[in-house]
Amino acid sequence: MIMSNNKQLVKNSIYSIASFIINLFISFFFTPYLIRVVGKEAYSFFPLVNSIVGYSSIISTAVGGMAGRFVTMRIYKKDSEGAAYYYNSVLLANWILSLFFTLLSAVVVIYLDRLLTIPQNLDSEVKALFAFACASSVLGLMTNILGLGCFVKNRLDLTSSRTMVTSLFRVGMILLCFSIFRPSIVYMSSSAFFAAIILAFYNIRFKGKLLPEIPLNVVKYFKWTYLKEVMSSSVWSSINQLGMILVTQLDLLITNIFIGVSATGDYSIAKTIPTLMIQFIATLSSVFVPSFNILYAKGEKQNLMHEIAKSIKLMGIFSAIPIGFLMMYGKAFFNLWVPGQNTDVIFELSQLTLIPLLFNGAVNPLFHIYAVVNKVKLPSIAFVFFGLLQTAVVLSLLSCTNLGLWAIPIGSLVVNIIKLLTFVPMYAAKCLGLPYSFFHNQIIKVVSSCFFTLVIGWLCINLLPSNTWTLFVLNGVIVCSSSLVLIGWLYLNKAERQYLLRKLGNRKILNK
Repeated sequence: MIMSNNKQLVKNSIYSIASFIINLFISFFFTPYLIRVVGKEAYSFFPLVNSIVGYSSIISTAVGGMAGRFVTMRIYKKDSEGAAYYYNSVLLANWILSLFFTLLSAVVVIYLDRLLTIPQNLDSEVKALFAFACASSVLGLMTNILGLGCFVKNRLDLTSSRTMVTSLFRVGMILLCFSIFRPSIVYMSSSAFFAAIILAFYNIRFKGKLLPEIPLNVVKYFKWTYLKEVMSSSVWSSINQLGMILVTQLDLLITNIFIGVSATGDYSIAKTIPTLMIQFIATLSSVFVPSFNILYAKGEKQNLMHEIAKSIKLMGIFSAIPIGFLMMYGKAFFNLWVPGQNTDVIFELSQLTLIPLLFNGAVNPLFHIYAVVNKVKLPSIAFVFFGLLQTAVVLSLLSCTNLGLWAIPIGSLVVNIIKLLTFVPMYAAKCLGLPYSFFHNQIIKVVSSCFFTLVIGWLCINLLPSNTWTLFVLNGVIVCSSSLVLIGWLYLNKAERQYLLRKLGNRKILNK
């Protein structure tokens, strides 16, 4: 039995935030440790290889990127057989695609030194790092759809709890390997492979628990017509994924090829916190998606509009506060976090990557509207256009100016803000039959809430030092809690404040 929408939304949010906090602490303690034991240059290949492996999602998304949407629609229309055809058809396609990726990965590993700038002493380690990362990706492709029930039945709390367990396992395995053997970047991806095995077992369990009405039989329930229908929508999600990769993941590859390994190390450190913020925004935003799909499937447009408005407001506020704090206290943070590194450059690079995230936080829920209403063609084309535009701007700045490394975050900042304030909200409004400017007022309003965090942060940083971790954390508690109270009072109405306090204070929700 599915929980009420509001109760499940709060539960999903709590577990998603808890999962993010654990990953935040892992990165917080682990990144400087890795830089210290393996070196900045070697560490830079970890996020770089992960982003390259992530390019495979362009193809995998083309096959089953919209599977959750189609299965959800069938389940809530009481058509379990139709859901079984979608589910099993995509599952078999993913297994076939996994074989293709395995062969492709083997070829890329052999010739990896011709694709990237790799120091000779790191050649074998980087190739092993890439091989394990590919193996993790292939295993995930084979088994992730088995956990689709968490999305369909709006139980993202289970997904978050699973992520917490596997994240802790990865860290424990890396520390164990580092203590027994010579420290190496290889253990960073080999641990991910074994974590993927654990995830596979979780997904199998979730299949039986959440989707017992869907039989697992790829022979009986495979039909090309069902797969084709999913792919006709998924191909545009795939093109959209290409646009996202051009915007968020190509920068490290450009840095490695055009500037060098040392600069890639600085930039990868600078991107650590912004990348965590992107994950936080995506994780928190995703808790609204199942309810979007369910309300749309039931034809409850008024409730859907209320849910979208709530998501924009909450996402904008809960992303603006930490971003505002990091913009004000970033220099102190990097001095404490990675002492001995070029913290002035790292801080300034980080600032440039944080600014677009202010808009991303408020706008992010609108990205999901295109998939909910199954209008993904134009957004996909537009996101590829913006991705290509960003790449062209960055490469032009690299070749025509003396900006060097700075060209990459500057080009990204300009193009991203244009995209997030024009196409994304305007087309989402069109999909819902609303005026083009419908969302702009709310977006600008919640983004401006960062101003209050900056002001409170400025006052605190001039009154209270932040040159130790204790003082830094104290500043963070004061600034973020004060900002939350002030912004909540200014931007949330009485009913929303009472609802949020009541739901967050209801501890019983975690036990149901």
